[in-house]
Amino acid sequence: MVIHQIVAGFRKGDAISDEALLLQALCASHGTASPVYCARATTAAQQRTQVCDLDTLADAVKSDDIVLLHLSIGSRGNAIFLNLKCKKVILYHNVTPSHFFERLNPPMASRLDEGRKQVAALAHVAEINLADSDYNAQELRELGYRNVCVLPLVVDASFGSGVLDPVMKSRLTDDGVTNVLFVGRV
Repeated sequence: MVIHQIVAGFRKGDAISDEALLLQALCASHGTASPVYCARATTAAQQRTQVCDLDTLADAVKSDDIVLLHLSIGSRGNAIFLNLKCKKVILYHNVTPSHFFERLNPPMASRLDEGRKQVAALAHVAEINLADSDYNAQELRELGYRNVCVLPLVVDASFGSGVLDPVMKSRLTDDGVTNVLFVGRV
């Protein structure tokens, strides 16, 4: 058995791309292959050796394989997933509302609108439906998804080299205040 993964885009530092690689490593540590598939047009050139071309997925999947769709935006991968003859799992990462992009990036807004339609269309397709937060799980349930479970985003908490800047460490630890870092989209 192989656990194939589909992502809409793939690039270094992207949360979903990084999670797919961590899941791939986890599967490998248990003796299971888990190739990641992405369309060449949405794969960063520097990372193309890390993923398989989405156009090769249909020929690679066998009926007893599992395909895990990282659902996050409108994508040709979502349409391909719909027609595969195998065991299917959806991991929903949310689709950002398109109105945030309508004036700044109309093509992105269009992909987001398409993503919303595809999320609705996939409601009864997968045997297992996962969401990376309670909020996202509730959205799936409202769209008619059944048996939705939360699988929090898998992250690598090693944070690089482990060498701390002594000045910054002192500023952040010697004042007795708890510091919280939030990283999000602007």
